Amino acid sequence: MGASIGTLLVLSLMFVAVMITYRSDLLAGEMTGDSMREANAEQGRRSTTAVSITDITSSNAFRCDSKAIASLKNTGDEAFGAFDKMDIFTWYTPETGDPFTKRFDYTAGNLAKGEWTLRSITPDNNLQWEPGETAEFIWRFVLPQKVGSSGYVTVSTPNGVSDSDYVAFDNVVSSDCLFLHNNPTPPTGDTASQPVLPMDDELPSAVPQLTSLYNFDTDRDGDPGLKLKKSKNGLSETNPEKFQVWRTGVLGSPIAISGDVLIDLWTALDPPHLAEHGVALAYLRDYDGASYTEIANGALFARDWQSGSTTFVERMSLIQGVSYTIPAGHELELKLLVDDASKHDMWLAYDIEATNSLINLSFVAPTPSTSFYFHNNPTPPTEDTDPQALLPLDTTVPTAAFLYNYDLPGAKPGLELSTSSLGLAEPSEFQVWRTGALADPLVISGDVLVDLWSALRQFQLGFSGAVNLYLRDYDGGSYTEIANGSVFAEDWQEGSPTFIKRTIMMPDVSYTVPIGHVLEARLVVDNIKSSKDMWFAYDTTLYPSVIKLP
Repeated sequence: MGASIGTLLVLSLMFVAVMITYRSDLLAGEMTGDSMREANAEQGRRSTTAVSITDITSSNAFRCDSKAIASLKNTGDEAFGAFDKMDIFTWYTPETGDPFTKRFDYTAGNLAKGEWTLRSITPDNNLQWEPGETAEFIWRFVLPQKVGSSGYVTVSTPNGVSDSDYVAFDNVVSSDCLFLHNNPTPPTGDTASQPVLPMDDELPSAVPQLTSLYNFDTDRDGDPGLKLKKSKNGLSETNPEKFQVWRTGVLGSPIAISGDVLIDLWTALDPPHLAEHGVALAYLRDYDGASYTEIANGALFARDWQSGSTTFVERMSLIQGVSYTIPAGHELELKLLVDDASKHDMWLAYDIEATNSLINLSFVAPTPSTSFYFHNNPTPPTEDTDPQALLPLDTTVPTAAFLYNYDLPGAKPGLELSTSSLGLAEPSEFQVWRTGALADPLVISGDVLVDLWSALRQFQLGFSGAVNLYLRDYDGGSYTEIANGSVFAEDWQEGSPTFIKRTIMMPDVSYTVPIGHVLEARLVVDNIKSSKDMWFAYDTTLYPSVIKLP
């Protein structure tokens, strides 16, 4: 009996072992089968996945840190939505040091250095990258690229399909930008006005769903952006409807500013009247938590602020020769207001990629493709001359060492122009320079900078000054305006008893002057805010006034 029970027990144990082995084999088989099926499916997805880089460009923008934009077409049969699973790698040579490889991290928010994000998808511009659609990715480099070098970019999909291409860094400019933000940032909806807003080095978000400008002062109006009323009080203004402040937050390390600072704002007159002038004032301050130290100030001015546009326009001001260090524990502040000399109040746009208002603390002018210098006639100058209605404009660098009187009689140096409120319509108080008839088309695409050496009449100290410059295409019978720019300063001479350089900036010019036409520059002194008559210096090695084309 005992033997029979023992035998049954042994048989039962053997049966259980067989069943366990069978189930284990079955489970392993199922897992292997699942793995094989998943591998086959993945192989199938890989076989139907394809992307192709169609274009890569690197920025030459002093408006923000070095960045690149890549356009990729989905040439396969698979749609993508999990962009955070994609990878972007670049190999490039920085301004200093050896070539290195960098993997960029994905973000759906504001773009920091070393990050990338989706910029757009066409034609649908949603967050699903369908077959046949083209997606634009944008990323920001950790270090500025070496000018004239080439880099290599690889974009990889979640299942490992990739494409690579070269990108040329033809003319990249180093910069140190702080972008103006709303709170919260990236914006998620309309907000009431706030007395202090953040600014930092993160580029406003470029994701597709953040392409419209929210209303940043719902307590004041229903319009997009932020409205500022005109002010008579300058830096002492305390009415919150007449100024706006942005701050960096407490600095963990000092910020040294040494050189030129660019103020770059997207604004519009309220409402956007055409052929009306505007004036905005910007103050940089060091804030220690209790008191302020003014670092520098600049003005944005244009006789025709909208320049034909009925929406936000980009206006710039260059504050030259700033030298200041903001200590750790302090904050850098930008205080912005609309001057009472402006014809109208203004709207401000910021914190989206399309209107990324900013300050650049280390502006470096890009290398121009063509420079046209202002000359007298004859050139080089050899003696004083009578005033002349038309003067030459060409690519020859001035060689004269002495500044003669260009409008006898009198003993004043250079050329004198009286003030006017008529801008381009001024009938007599202006000066024109022209190139000869062009043998080749002159393509202008980008930011135009004009360096003008000037002084208030008799080198008067402590007065304001303003200048308008108009670029025109002249075909021998009629004119087409290409662009215009202005510069204004509350204290034009800034203590200097001689000629000083002021830079006029014309952003994003796009125009081609045809063969046989001429490029014309027309200069007018503006009488905005009691500005004074001016003297202009040019055609000498010391005062090489020049138009710099991109």
